[in-house]
Amino acid sequence: RKVAILEKQLLDYGFSVSNYPPCLPIVFLDISKEVPTRRQGFARGVLIAYYYTIFLLAANMICMFIASQSKDIEDNVDQGKWDESQWLSLAFLLGIPIAFPLWFWTTYRALVTGKKKIYYVSMLGISIGILGGIFGVIGIMGYGTCGAFSTIRAKSEKGDTAFFCVLAVLLGWAIQTLFLFFALFKQYRYMRQDEKIALSEQVASMITK
Repeated sequence: RKVAILEKQLLDYGFSVSNYPPCLPIVFLDISKEVPTRRQGFARGVLIAYYYTIFLLAANMICMFIASQSKDIEDNVDQGKWDESQWLSLAFLLGIPIAFPLWFWTTYRALVTGKKKIYYVSMLGISIGILGGIFGVIGIMGYGTCGAFSTIRAKSEKGDTAFFCVLAVLLGWAIQTLFLFFALFKQYRYMRQDEKIALSEQVASMITK
């Protein structure tokens, strides 16, 4: 209780207390207080997209394991590729901590500060996320993602259960990639808007002087 009171007092005096992620707070995140009102919906959408990424990478691993361990329905199946994908899907879980600073946090800070440099960093991070999503959609066998090629192989080699599992994750990759394209477009628009606001403020200050 004393800690909660102290945190409230610090916030009242303009200090921020780390509150996110809840399990191990390392940053302060409060969309309703820090992000301009008209951009709060987008900020929440980006946060939901990050949670969606956690779910997607976990689903990718689970479905790849299911597909890999499913019974073969034809002879001469290259099980080695399925095994490689199965274990590499575990490595893709590293995308959970990587995505946070790469595109979520930079996007959030750009919305909060309106700084051009942070916008550029956020757009770079989002672009890398888009490339990762495209890689997931393609789904080359042996590289750990449930994508198009993995779906085709699951249908011909592993049966319906594996096929529908991999297909569901393929659709998940596609949804994430489309959202990141949208986020990149929105960030660019917000950056241009903030540039115009900064320019108008400079002109106004020059006039008043």
